[in-house]
Amino acid sequence: MKLALAVPQRSSEHQAKASTAATMTLPFGRWIVTAVGVVIIIVGVQLFYRAWTGDVDRWLDLRSMGRRARALILGLGRFGLAARALLFCTGGSLLASAALERQPWAARGLGGTLSALNSTTAGPVVLAAVGAGLMGFGIVELVSARYRRIALDQDNASAPAG
Repeated sequence: MKLALAVPQRSSEHQAKASTAATMTLPFGRWIVTAVGVVIIIVGVQLFYRAWTGDVDRWLDLRSMGRRARALILGLGRFGLAARALLFCTGGSLLASAALERQPWAARGLGGTLSALNSTTAGPVVLAAVGAGLMGFGIVELVSARYRRIALDQDNASAPAG
């Protein structure tokens, strides 16, 4: 509706910065923002661990696929998890750093995190790798729509909904 009515919209970057600034004005707000940044980093580390161990999707059942196709899907999933992990760790670090340095406008959303990665020495290569990883993860999610194991609770399967 906002687009149809030409209502001005704030970017997600602006919203991330404004939310961080508003939270930091609360009692213990700086520590809350720091804690959120640390939690985001921990999620990123957990994603790196899953990529390392090959825990792409525990509900994905690829036994009916050929060996090569299964290896390709698992490889894409691991690469995608690593790309997501890098984004989470970078974004969490930027958020925690913004709070610790008392600079709420240094907080970044996804676009700002990608810009921060791009501004490094190997930025374009890192950004290309992250983009490829995210596309790979998207492919795994599409495959997951077909090969996901769904367990039904037999006791509740015939019960009416509601």
